[in-house]
Amino acid sequence: MSEETLEMRVYIGGLTQTVTDADVCGRFKPFGEVRSVELPLTATGEGCRGFGYVNMKITAAQWRRCVSLYTGAKWKGGKL
Repeated sequence: MSEETLEMRVYIGGLTQTVTDADVCGRFKPFGEVRSVELPLTATGEGCRGFGYVNMKITAAQWRRCVSLYTGAKWKGGKL
C-alpha cells in the first residue's frame, strides 16, 4: 500500500537575491513533484525578496525528510 500524496504550498525563507525559480525547483524536486515556484521580486525587480513558495505533491514521509534536511541549512549564501 502506497502512502497518500499531499498537495502542499510551502513557504521558504532565507533565500538570497540571486536564487531563481529553477534553483528552487531543482532543490525540492528530489522530494516530490514540484508544481510551481513563486519568488516575489524586489521593488526594483532585480532579484528575489528573500522568500518564496513551492507548490508540490509530496508524501508525508518525503515532507518529513525534506524538513529535516533543509531546516537551517545553508544554501547559496543564505540559511533556509
